[in-house]
Amino acid sequence: MAFEFKLPKRLPSWLQGVEDQGGSVELQLDADLGEDATFAVASTKKELKQLKKSGADIVYDERKGKLYLNGNGEAKGWGSKAIGGLIAKVKGKPQVSANDVTGFDRFVDQEGLEEFRQLREEIDSGVEADLFVQTTLDPEAGIKEIKKYARQQHGVKYSTREIGDYLFEMDANAEFIDVELDAVAIQTLFEETGANQTGYSAC
Repeated sequence: MAFEFKLPKRLPSWLQGVEDQGGSVELQLDADLGEDATFAVASTKKELKQLKKSGADIVYDERKGKLYLNGNGEAKGWGSKAIGGLIAKVKGKPQVSANDVTGFDRFVDQEGLEEFRQLREEIDSGVEADLFVQTTLDPEAGIKEIKKYARQQHGVKYSTREIGDYLFEMDANAEFIDVELDAVAIQTLFEETGANQTGYSAC
């Protein structure tokens, strides 16, 4: 997929341009974001407000197709005119992820991730196995069930984006290899996804 951009009429000093490079977004920024620069997506107005005050370096408002440089980290707003603000509007408001942006990793709120890990420690192993299977087979439905469980059983509210980010990070760190699945759950996974699942132990 090729991306098209509409840049501000007057480019700020920290922005040289934005280009599509073979289906990847190339941000040309005069900003020291370090080697661990991160990219986040806001699907709602609430998420955008939260990400404005997060450690994410680049934020994409997919409702409006706008890319922002978060120049002041967790402080209010996008930063000063000297560094921070609108980068460009992506024409057509397509879905854009960290995988589409050269040189950026997916942003994950580390404090929220630790709280999510703690919640996992409190989940009954049988419930965890059910949620794991459902999320593996149908991520969207599985995340909805995790949201529902966290809200009803622990009084904690998560957005779909937050849960997706946390699961992505934990999966990348191989944190689910200790999930205990019974014979029925294992058979279901094998039937639906093939016999390529490894690292699970039967009860």
